[in-house]
Amino acid sequence: MKTDHKPLERIFGEKREVPKMATNRLRRWALILSAYNYEVRYVPAKENSPADVLSRLPVQAGKVSNSERQPSGQLLNLRLTTLPVTRKELKSESCRDERLAKVITFMEKGWPERARLPDELKVYFEKKDELSFEDGILLRQGRIVAPTRLRDRILAMLHEGHPGIVAMKSMARFQVWWPGIDKEIEKHVNQCEPCQRNRQRPPEVPLIPWNVPTEPWTRIHVDIAGLFEDRYWLVVVDAHSKWLEVIPMRNTVSTCVIKRLRGLFAIFGLPKAIVSDNGPQFVSEEFEAFCDNNNITHIKTTPYHPKTNGLAERTVCLFKNRIRASSDSMDIELKLQRFLFSYTNSIHATTGRTPAELLLGRRLRTKLDLLKPSLDVHVDKKLLRQAEYHDRTSQFRSFAVGDKVYVYEPNEVSQEKGVVVEQLAESSYVVVYKGKRARKHADHPRHRFESFDVEPQAASRNEEDFGAQEPHCHQEGRRKWMFDTNETSRAPDDRGTERKLVRERRAPTRPYDKYLRNPMLK
Repeated sequence: MKTDHKPLERIFGEKREVPKMATNRLRRWALILSAYNYEVRYVPAKENSPADVLSRLPVQAGKVSNSERQPSGQLLNLRLTTLPVTRKELKSESCRDERLAKVITFMEKGWPERARLPDELKVYFEKKDELSFEDGILLRQGRIVAPTRLRDRILAMLHEGHPGIVAMKSMARFQVWWPGIDKEIEKHVNQCEPCQRNRQRPPEVPLIPWNVPTEPWTRIHVDIAGLFEDRYWLVVVDAHSKWLEVIPMRNTVSTCVIKRLRGLFAIFGLPKAIVSDNGPQFVSEEFEAFCDNNNITHIKTTPYHPKTNGLAERTVCLFKNRIRASSDSMDIELKLQRFLFSYTNSIHATTGRTPAELLLGRRLRTKLDLLKPSLDVHVDKKLLRQAEYHDRTSQFRSFAVGDKVYVYEPNEVSQEKGVVVEQLAESSYVVVYKGKRARKHADHPRHRFESFDVEPQAASRNEEDFGAQEPHCHQEGRRKWMFDTNETSRAPDDRGTERKLVRERRAPTRPYDKYLRNPMLK
């Protein structure tokens, strides 16, 4: 609706109530227009020529037939045709409802003081100038005030087709009202089991970086690269120095993997921990016995969550890309040797140093000889920056033992009901579902809400705010105590306490009248 009358844009604008001190004519217009979904838009008068022409060339008014009249009762019928209740039911339930009966009585005989009213009627007292009573039905600005016994049926009708919270509120805005309708709509949607099963996956939990070992070859990350160049590849990465070993393999059983690892341990020594996925060669009893006999802690990642072993996974991608980019005429062994030589003698983006320098403790003869900053500070800054990039779309989520959840299954659309029975780590849980126990990362389960009876609650004053009241989860910065950056051990500045600069002001050197003299007037 376009108009050159600017006040109408605010009076009948979207999500705005008619002012309490408005005239009866404005209230009548608002009642008639409430049956339509419209938007008031202001345009300059020169662009509103059709309305000006029609107002300046009036047609002689004739008699208006009864069929052209639109009494307020027809507007009420328009509301009732879209609700799953009849006029008779609405009238009878309105009379039976104790609260609505008291409200109707106060409208007819006068309202007492607000302090003398019970809490459940104070919200009606605040809306008393917007309430009206017609044909045995209570209205609020043309919207039907639903009795308590009919509210569940109305909510079920509004949720047909399983719309979201915002869509349900927008539909209810033009049809029906009662105190606390927004909260009941949110509760109805959140407790809808089909909606919970098929809801989109929640944002990922914040990234928890691995602690950086203080010594090389303390913790290594291993992974098996799939069939590539007609063979498998055992990838081993040192968490401290980022030293990389890639070993071609024809067979990936536990015996072959242990044999290759023994060869590396003979050169670099035994690590304190090995991080791997849940591949069959790593979860076998033979591999577990090998780790126990050598006093090595074996850390297995959460199933179907490769990000936990992100260092090895990312290195596998780097290895494959570099091999593909090499010349096709080159032998695969030569490609691998040149890749490892280039990688070992290149500055790593995380550490700021070459892997050879950090693991071997000396600089190799290379074509690049760059100045290298402090390792610990550089690594911590890079890890914090990586975590910040990841956490832009993440959302912190935790569970307690006994929490009811929905569990995501790989390659399945719907989720299964489960219960959290144990917490293994900050983001790792044991969930029982479908009669079995499974280890799940915090990205996989989601809280499950059960239906339960709730006493009617008084509505807040902001009933017309129909935006989705989704819980807002504030993401704080990455916790600094996870990293020992040694920032506090730096020497203080020799200049002492920093002072605030002050502008030096001087008086003008020329007489004031010369500044006002115009040379063009000479």
